[in-house]
Amino acid sequence: MATSLPNSSSHQPRRYRQVDHHGQPRLEHFDSIEDAGSFAIRCISNSPLANRPVGLGLAVSAESDS
Repeated sequence: MATSLPNSSSHQPRRYRQVDHHGQPRLEHFDSIEDAGSFAIRCISNSPLANRPVGLGLAVSAESDS
């Protein structure tokens, strides 16, 4: 999993969240891309979807996000 992202001009820390296969964000926010990815893997591996393809993405917050 790629973890390198361009530096931001903002002094605010980046926040990450999962998005579903429709691009809709989930409620949980994470401080690192590793934490968000690990949470996704745990959720999927403990669900009935564990043996099927799952559409899931990770989004980084933009400077204008609240």
